[in-house]
Amino acid sequence: MVSEVLKRWGDKGKGCQILSVTITQAPDNAVAFLPGTQVQALSYEHLIGPVTEGDAVRIEVSALDRSLGTGGQAMVSALLTRLPLDDSDEGRMVKCRYMPTQVTTIGEDERDDDFRQLMASGRALRTVPVIAADLHSALPAIITGMRAPLPHEQQDDVPLPRVAYIMTDGGALPAAYSQTAQRLRDEGWIDDIITTGQAWGGTLETVTVHNAILAAVDRGADMIVVCQGPGNLGTETPWGYSGVAVSHDLQAAALVGTTPMMCARASQADARERHQGLSHHTARIITDLLTVDCPMPLPKRRDDSDPFTHLLWEKAERACATSRARGHVSLEPVPCDGLDRALRQCPVTLRTMGRGLDADYLSFLTAACAGRYARNQWLA
Repeated sequence: MVSEVLKRWGDKGKGCQILSVTITQAPDNAVAFLPGTQVQALSYEHLIGPVTEGDAVRIEVSALDRSLGTGGQAMVSALLTRLPLDDSDEGRMVKCRYMPTQVTTIGEDERDDDFRQLMASGRALRTVPVIAADLHSALPAIITGMRAPLPHEQQDDVPLPRVAYIMTDGGALPAAYSQTAQRLRDEGWIDDIITTGQAWGGTLETVTVHNAILAAVDRGADMIVVCQGPGNLGTETPWGYSGVAVSHDLQAAALVGTTPMMCARASQADARERHQGLSHHTARIITDLLTVDCPMPLPKRRDDSDPFTHLLWEKAERACATSRARGHVSLEPVPCDGLDRALRQCPVTLRTMGRGLDADYLSFLTAACAGRYARNQWLA
């Protein structure tokens, strides 16, 4: 039973609600969720309909039971009090296919207009930078780097790019789940959220990353960021992590005639050695998976008092030197002047793997460098 609606965000009828739910009935083996237990539950209005206090709902608690990070909360799977309105779009593109909660959308791929001719050609009308990142948490830092003034610029004089975010299906599928992306769009930092693959709920929908890039360029994007939604799955096996999709995203950008760029995953605070400096996930893409040539911007090295940046460069140089991949990475040093102030003024909270800006500074600084490098290429 819903005792209170705690929070809501997103577009009307397609947003998210955080509910306080009192459990009234549970399976016999759900000992952690006895009747009377209160939990927080996430509900998608587009699937469930708007939920109000006093509604009876069915919730799914497996992620909550396992104390997961992203997704570690109950999920509303059905509203039992009444049927939701049928507000399905008129399109034929089905996302979350063959699931009880599948969503029908209108895809840019199926529109009968001039854009259809552009997609038939398979080539973008303009060459724009396309940054592919591993983690969703890199998104706000990348865009911060795009907007940060250089030392010789005043903030009011910085040309601000039109930015599209392409959300792939490696993490959360509903775009509304990302409060980060929604807030960046509300602030005018993102102009379009394009959901592709099985991801859904963006301002535009496409079948593939390729068509998402074409749609972004057609809508006037000056720069594009491609990364999965919140959540990241890794199994400590060479290919068993969702970040392998970065190589596919870079290839897609090259195939449609835009300029691929890779955002390095970095850390100075991860307890696991394989993620310190340059993450082994990024190194694996460089050594084995990359199929196109592309730059990978990194913070410019300073003196020896900055050991983590040195470790980042050492691992990146080692990966490039031992690469067996068909594509090659060029490591591009980026000056960091002004990025610290810009990151601290970002309108959304910067957080990665549970760590904030100061706790894992290298992670966000590296992502911001990717954005700054892309902006310089855009203005060149």
